Amino acid sequence: MGIASIDRGRAGAHANVAIVRGGVSDEIDGSGAITFAATPRVTIAGELLIRRLSDVHQVVAVSAAHPLSAGVTTERLLPGTTATTLSSAVTGVKWNAHKTLVLSGKVLWRIGKAGLTAPFTPTLSLDYLF
Repeated sequence: MGIASIDRGRAGAHANVAIVRGGVSDEIDGSGAITFAATPRVTIAGELLIRRLSDVHQVVAVSAAHPLSAGVTTERLLPGTTATTLSSAVTGVKWNAHKTLVLSGKVLWRIGKAGLTAPFTPTLSLDYLF
């Protein structure tokens, strides 16, 4: 895994790259993010995430004639031939509402069509820091 990060004033850029072996599939992961401290208590962030899975394939629908019924076409779900690439983006805001309370709002946006991911997933969290 490789990690890089740089901050200049109120802005920052961050990147991660990883090669993962074993498990269900070998994969290559990459992500990049930018952050901006809008005020001393508010941070805005955006991140791009990409995962390429070498041994997991998309499911594709294939039309074929029914083997026993003449004139009937069936749809079958079969594994595709290309590796799966999952990609998404995350946008969010964090607000330090009080000394030990942080309110975060994020939206995960699906970029590609691979995987079982909703087109967008909003989240809201309240973190107590101690």
